[in-house]
Amino acid sequence: MAGQTTSFRERRPDVLKRPCRRVSRSRLARKNFLRSGIRSTPKTGFILQAGAAGEMTVATAAELDRLLSSVKASRCAFILDCCYAEAVIAGMQFFKALDGTEARLFIASSRADQLTWEDDEAKHGVFTAHLIDMLNAGDAFRPTIDPDRVEVDSELFPFLCEQVPLYVLDHKGARQEPIKGGISSSAMTLPTARLARRIRQRTGLGTALRRLRQIAATGIACLLIGLGLTYVLSYYAEVDRSGEIVLRNGTRWLEPLFRYVPTLRTRTGIDVSMLSPDTQSRYPVQSGSLGGVWTHVSEAGYRAWFDQLRGLVEPRARESLDAYILNTANQQIRGDPKHTSAPDPPNRT
Repeated sequence: MAGQTTSFRERRPDVLKRPCRRVSRSRLARKNFLRSGIRSTPKTGFILQAGAAGEMTVATAAELDRLLSSVKASRCAFILDCCYAEAVIAGMQFFKALDGTEARLFIASSRADQLTWEDDEAKHGVFTAHLIDMLNAGDAFRPTIDPDRVEVDSELFPFLCEQVPLYVLDHKGARQEPIKGGISSSAMTLPTARLARRIRQRTGLGTALRRLRQIAATGIACLLIGLGLTYVLSYYAEVDRSGEIVLRNGTRWLEPLFRYVPTLRTRTGIDVSMLSPDTQSRYPVQSGSLGGVWTHVSEAGYRAWFDQLRGLVEPRARESLDAYILNTANQQIRGDPKHTSAPDPPNRT
């Protein structure tokens, strides 16, 4: 990430202090930070805003420790939704000791090497959307003795660990794994509402099936594109019922797939009787293994398939074909209007 980084303390010393003061006398303090994280030099931290000159205002781990330490609540839950969230929290000391409180916990949106994804369907970051959904409709997710509260360790965090990775994998094809840490002397709960759910809950099997459908659809599309290119660009030689060698679209082994579309590309005008009597020489044409790329041309400027067949023709018939090609080429060079297009196939002899 380009640009200069400015200390959070140097630019906006009161950006988070005022919110922290408002909860300083509460029993439970829940702080949600939703911006961007940075883990590159010169410092790792939480980006608050860009300055007028484009420099970044970064709250480092030490500055976050100082701000959270000013919260006097007995229980503190710190929720961080940003890229590289684990890297932002890794250097903090606040969550390593209770220091007279009952609980200090954090839940972050991603590991140190992972991006945090947003989604238009969720209307939030994926992590925050699922968190809000759980807190708004907690009683709809699980049976509980207290429908108005959700336990962080046994209910909230397992839900985020299951749903966020599945949602990101399904919609983005990427990995995002929430993390949790801290220290507490007893279980921590958060209040929940009884609103309707906004995000459909996913299962591992359902996500796997959707991924398989996506992979299958991509594979089918690639297969159809490959068949189309093979049909347009490739050809193979075949002897028709009249004994003439013809060129068809595609390859011989794809003939069952192309039988319902026109496959005759051109008639060569070369009869199978013109081939060498040697069985080994005739086999490529009779078996359909002789083929190539239609767009290839010879040094003389005509289609390269003629040179392939020419090598299989007996010497006397080959001389007749060479004379025909040479005569046609000379007429084109002289500008004879009757021969301005590609020559017709030679007559069978």
